[in-house]
Amino acid sequence: MLQLAESMNVIRALLGGLLGAAAMSVVMALCRLARIPVDLELLLGSFVLGELGFEAWLVGVGIHLSLGALFGLLYAAIFERGMQRSGPAAGAAIGMLHAGIVGAVLAALPDVHPLVPTELPSPGAYFVALGSSGVMLFVLLHLLFGGVVGAYYGPVESGRAPFAPRRASPTHF
Repeated sequence: MLQLAESMNVIRALLGGLLGAAAMSVVMALCRLARIPVDLELLLGSFVLGELGFEAWLVGVGIHLSLGALFGLLYAAIFERGMQRSGPAAGAAIGMLHAGIVGAVLAALPDVHPLVPTELPSPGAYFVALGSSGVMLFVLLHLLFGGVVGAYYGPVESGRAPFAPRRASPTHF
């Protein structure tokens, strides 16, 4: 793991994830202005605080940005060790996988969130409660996140060709 951290640009990974999450929040705010009820920040904050309101939303923004930074590290590790390249397309490809996993987890939200569905509607897996446009929005948000992380991260530092096997270290008898 230390070797991975040495080959990874941790600061760019964290900032890329932060910017990707911020971009998602901007798009979701624009959706709310268009009366599309998507408020991930409120879901996250109310999960922690157990209440609705501006404070819950603000806590949710902090959680969302923090998770974005952490996911930026994961994306960078995949860029460096899995793909040996980065960029918007590579990030979007990881974003598609990210959407698939997180979207499935959303199905369990009513079982774990103290205010869903009594005070907050469940978005459903992949935002399916918003219909097909909600599912498309969910996927597009994660493609956006990945694209921003990949674009901001910059070139990989691993120096290996894509999917090249690791060189075995010489053995001395």
